[in-house]
Amino acid sequence: MVMAAVCFAPGAQGASVSVNGYTNDFNALPAAADWSYFNITGAKDTINTIADMDAAVQAVPAASIVTQVTSDTTINPPAANASGTWSGLGFFLETRPTGNAATLLMCTLVNNIGSPPAA
Repeated sequence: MVMAAVCFAPGAQGASVSVNGYTNDFNALPAAADWSYFNITGAKDTINTIADMDAAVQAVPAASIVTQVTSDTTINPPAANASGTWSGLGFFLETRPTGNAATLLMCTLVNNIGSPPAA
């Protein structure tokens, strides 16, 4: 699983950062505006090194990571597939990249603190 860079954008539904931290608990399928995914074409041996991963991720514009994660509520954990998946039984997101080189997950956050967040 590869996590894409986090970006701040207005209008996200539930992925907000407040003084208490990130607020989405995944009790419901997250909106594509909050969590989306993108598959990098290839196979299990397409990305073999850190440099390969860096190049593959950098070649994907953040604006193209817009597909809503799928829902698999009948199996926990979700069945193997090539997409970001939300588990309605476990309330989490996961990827099981099958038939592709990698799956990028992107979380879009809204800063509701009123000042820059601190680590």
